[in-house]
Amino acid sequence: KYLVLGGLSFPYDELALRWALREGKPLSWLIHKDHKDHKGYRLMVSFARPAAPISTLSAKFGAIGIDFNADHLAVTETDPGGNMIQSWRVELPLEGKGTGQRAA
Repeated sequence: KYLVLGGLSFPYDELALRWALREGKPLSWLIHKDHKDHKGYRLMVSFARPAAPISTLSAKFGAIGIDFNADHLAVTETDPGGNMIQSWRVELPLEGKGTGQRAA
């Protein structure tokens, strides 16, 4: 037996899925019954993506370093020799924000 489904859309990463289909890459499919309301199913597909190219940046003009903290970013600018030019803070106003807002 087999099942043919039409009119499907995958709104997340659809271009990568189209690439995998076009290139004949192996796909793994999972049909999952929605146990929350027992009214439907989810069709999930996974595939291997090509590795992103490694990019190395030159520091010949200097660099900026960023330290991510819970409530602020600490930023430092250096010259081509690695000497600090300036540092500053960027406050992250997270007080009163929900978990989803903080994660965004």
